[in-house]
Amino acid sequence: MVKSAGFALILCAGTLFPLQRISAEKHRLDTLRSFCIMLEQFSALLESEVLPMPELVEKLEGRAKGAGRIFLEILHGSLDRLGETDFQGLWQAALEAAPDPGEEARRDLSALGTVLGQYLLEAQKDALRGCILSLRAQADSAGAELPRIRRTSIVCSLAAVMLGIVLI
Repeated sequence: MVKSAGFALILCAGTLFPLQRISAEKHRLDTLRSFCIMLEQFSALLESEVLPMPELVEKLEGRAKGAGRIFLEILHGSLDRLGETDFQGLWQAALEAAPDPGEEARRDLSALGTVLGQYLLEAQKDALRGCILSLRAQADSAGAELPRIRRTSIVCSLAAVMLGIVLI
C-alpha cells in the first residue's frame, strides 16, 4: 500500500512538474509575441497618426490581443492620473501589473517607457523599433528553445516513472 502511494506520488510529480515547465515557457513565448505585435501596432499608429498618447493607447487597446491587450487596458485605466504622474510612471506601473514577459523583455519595455510620451517623435520611433527587434529576438530564441524543453521534460517524466517502477 505504501509503495503504491509512493509510486503514485512519484508519477504525479514526475508528470506534473515537466508539464508545468512546458506550460510556463509556452505562456512566456505567447506573452513575448503578444507584446511584439502590440508594439508593432503602436509603431504603425505612431507613424500614421499624430495623436495624443491617451488617444493612441485607447485606439491600440481595441486592436491588441493577449498580454499586450492586458497591458494596454491597465495603462489606459491609469491615464486619468496623467497630470499627477508622468507617462513613464504610468507605463512602469502597468508593466508591473501586466503578465510577465521575462526579465530581459521587462527591462526593454521599461526602457521604452522612458522615451514614449515625450515630444521627440523620432526618438520614440527609434525606441519602439529597438524594443520590437529585441523582443522579437527573445521570442525567436524562446520558440527555438521550446522543443528542447519539451524533450527534456518528457525524459524527466519517463525517468520518474522508471524510478517509481524500480521502487515498487
